[in-house]
Amino acid sequence: MTKVTKQPAVIWGTGIVGLGTHTMTYANGKTGDWPVLAFAARKNDVTLYLCETVMDDADLPTTLGKATHKGGCLHIRKLADVNVKTLQQLCARTTTTKQA
Repeated sequence: MTKVTKQPAVIWGTGIVGLGTHTMTYANGKTGDWPVLAFAARKNDVTLYLCETVMDDADLPTTLGKATHKGGCLHIRKLADVNVKTLQQLCARTTTTKQA
């Protein structure tokens, strides 16, 4: 993720590691800063915070492997379960989309 964003990892809140910053507009119209890419270790998996439109892209999620996603959140139990090259492409597309 550091390679893709060219930004250092920073702790956001109590358990999210984020890289880069962009301004996000919420459904209620308010804005706030959020990492371009982020992840958090959860009880049963690692959650990656990606761009929702990138996850809706039909070609990459189908080649990712064993993972689930809802919105912009990607849940992976083990890194060995996923295609790392596809994961890198998802991260790169997220970075490009959010920094545009």
